[in-house]
Amino acid sequence: MAADRPLSLEALAALDEAAEGRRPSPARQAVIRVLLPVLTFVVFVVGWEALVYLARYPDYILPRPTVVAARLADTMRTGLLWSHAWATLAETVLGFAIGSGAGVAIGLAISRSAVLERMISPYLVASQAMPKIALAPLVIIWFGFGLTSKVVIAALICFFPLLVNTVTGIRSVPRKKIELMRSLSATPAQVFTKVEWPSCLPYVFAGLKVSSVLAVVGAIVGEYIGARAGLGYLINASGAGLDVVMMFVALFAITVLGMAIYFAIILVERRCLRWTAGVTQGPSDVAG
Repeated sequence: MAADRPLSLEALAALDEAAEGRRPSPARQAVIRVLLPVLTFVVFVVGWEALVYLARYPDYILPRPTVVAARLADTMRTGLLWSHAWATLAETVLGFAIGSGAGVAIGLAISRSAVLERMISPYLVASQAMPKIALAPLVIIWFGFGLTSKVVIAALICFFPLLVNTVTGIRSVPRKKIELMRSLSATPAQVFTKVEWPSCLPYVFAGLKVSSVLAVVGAIVGEYIGARAGLGYLINASGAGLDVVMMFVALFAITVLGMAIYFAIILVERRCLRWTAGVTQGPSDVAG
């Protein structure tokens, strides 16, 4: 039947051109990506303002966005918000770096050793089964109310996603690629740097994006349990004084902080994957 005949190259090219013509231009795609979130935010804020105005909620129940914005500007001007935000940022970044680095390193070791995986995998899974908020009081007791305890909690939360994604990424590399590199007398280091690691990077960055948000959560959890500074501490102190407006200011700062780290990782991912695309073009350079 005619429907069962394969399409010719000319027909496939015509289909590609037609599909390309239906796609919006890059400029239009950029406008859509920016405009839709902005419009959604504007609608949300207007709806929030209207709800508070019509229901006549007092500020200690649900403050208006304009009141929150005014307090936000005031705390930024006085420097109060900056000092707490920098404390949370330091805890988040350090915990994220340590937990992610340990997850990648142990993931690489596990992916290369079945014996090591059988030895430590049950304990790794058991450690993740325990809620980190239940461990937070112990961590505070062991490491104190300073920076170290928040970094430890954030690192514990970040660790497992990177471990799982690294193991999955390494094991997803096609064996034919590795065998081809070895047939060209590639060293284990060359196989890793030119095939395994570039193929694993998308999985690693997927884990990094998840862990970046979890790191903020870990830092805030630690500050809730016990801290001298930080956005979580600011929420606790504001709640004790029934200052709901300040609590909303701190929540907004936490959201912005998490989004900033997340999108920073996306930018790094785009650059790294563009670079690895050139590295993995082929193993011909090994033969030379």
